[in-house]
Amino acid sequence: MGSVGKHSCLRRTRIEDELSIYARAQVRHSWLVNPDQRLLEVLRCGPDGWLRVAAHRDDARVRAEPFDAIELDLSVLWVDAEA
Repeated sequence: MGSVGKHSCLRRTRIEDELSIYARAQVRHSWLVNPDQRLLEVLRCGPDGWLRVAAHRDDARVRAEPFDAIELDLSVLWVDAEA
């Protein structure tokens, strides 16, 4: 699961609500994408709740769980954000 957008205080509350729903549905990973900050955050749900396991920025090429078998070029995420 994932969420895209700015991470304002109100937005952060909404993200926390969404993550609670995901946890109840036994979703174990979520990506938060913030085009303004050119940031991909990778979260994993465990027994103690959600943990940020990685943060990738800018035009990095990353292998982000749970899809770490595939290399992702983050620059393709920011194309519209630059326009």
